[in-house]
Amino acid sequence: MLYSELKNLFNLPSRAALDCYREALSIAESWLRSPRKGKIPRVKALGMLLTRNQGYRIRDGFVEIVGGCRLKIVG
Repeated sequence: MLYSELKNLFNLPSRAALDCYREALSIAESWLRSPRKGKIPRVKALGMLLTRNQGYRIRDGFVEIVGGCRLKIVG
């Protein structure tokens, strides 16, 4: 359900939606396994793990993320 919502609501390509879904699952599972759960995890900064060659490419000093975003590599 989350995958289809990410894909349709935010117009993400399937690979990027899978990467977002995988990141959310890993955060939720780590919180559930913690003996001292504390507060429910919240998103504090935007970020996600990407799969190389399927989620992003590196070309000519830029990182191209699937879906059309292009970022310049600094450093």
